[in-house]
Amino acid sequence: MKKQIFRYLKSALAGMLAFLMLTSCSLLDSILGKDTEETGENNVVQTERFLIFADGAYQCKLIAPGLADNEVTEQRNTLRQAFKRKTGLTPSFEKDDAIEADVAVAEILLGQTNRAESGAPNGVNPDTDAYWKVAIEGNKLIINGSDAYQL
Repeated sequence: MKKQIFRYLKSALAGMLAFLMLTSCSLLDSILGKDTEETGENNVVQTERFLIFADGAYQCKLIAPGLADNEVTEQRNTLRQAFKRKTGLTPSFEKDDAIEADVAVAEILLGQTNRAESGAPNGVNPDTDAYWKVAIEGNKLIINGSDAYQL
């Protein structure tokens, strides 16, 4: 029981750290890190360079699920406010079912979208395992979790 509680606390703290890293980094520099790192069981943090904002405009699309639950909506609003504080411009999130997936387009994927990249990390069973994922795959920045708590 203590191991399970410790694992959940570790996941929660790592998730908060990843979120703070994303929202408190200099968006104008657009540097999330340099290396790829895997942390713990069922959790992935992968950081590379990802251009979010430059020359007075957002350089990527922000995508959320078309049928977003309250938790995803709350996280979307939190990210929107953080980006506005850093850039002065309010980004708009587009619904994943309203815009076609395009591998050539840079996107921030929040929650379980219809994009293949927002799926569970390798080796994780999304039906039974708790996980969170903050990663860059190609030109997609993924922020996802197995449930509202992990997100």
